[in-house]
Amino acid sequence: MKKKTRESMGYPARHGKTWTAEEMWNLVELYIKPITWNTIATRMQRTISACQGRMHLLKLACALSTDKTGEQIVNGLAKNPDVQHKTDDK
Repeated sequence: MKKKTRESMGYPARHGKTWTAEEMWNLVELYIKPITWNTIATRMQRTISACQGRMHLLKLACALSTDKTGEQIVNGLAKNPDVQHKTDDK
């Protein structure tokens, strides 16, 4: 029996995988461009809700942090699995 892949089940390739620091920087770069969430999600190989949730988490972390740089925040989120955003695609 052939193993089902995320793609064969209709999910993006990165669905359910941990966000890396590089991916979070790419998300921020895409977010500031005048493109749709659908385009962002396609380029990130994630769902729209995962991208929106991660962006919300990044904005919240930046708003709450007074003594850390953007790089420190992104790297901290990438290393801490307890704050990884999970999404329930239906």
